[in-house]
Amino acid sequence: MKNFKFILPAMVFVMAIGMSFASISIKDDTLQTEYIQLTGECRNITAGCDSSSSQDPLCEVQSTVTENTAFVFQIQDSETVCSQPFRMTTSTPIPIDEDF
Repeated sequence: MKNFKFILPAMVFVMAIGMSFASISIKDDTLQTEYIQLTGECRNITAGCDSSSSQDPLCEVQSTVTENTAFVFQIQDSETVCSQPFRMTTSTPIPIDEDF
């Protein structure tokens, strides 16, 4: 019984450390979401912006349907407001097949 009181908490501690290494990484690209700010709407899109240095130009997309352009944001604060713009290494708008 004396060994049981020591071994059980020690094994729980070792298992907790092992589980911390088994968790998934938060920096998964599939979790990255992109939004564009429209009049009265923050719309989810897929553009492929990369979040680079803060000195890089803002990521911009251009609709191949209407030729309109919009900046891409990382966070949807509400249904109508987007925040934290993405940055890109190039200033050329990314063409996407969406109407906005």
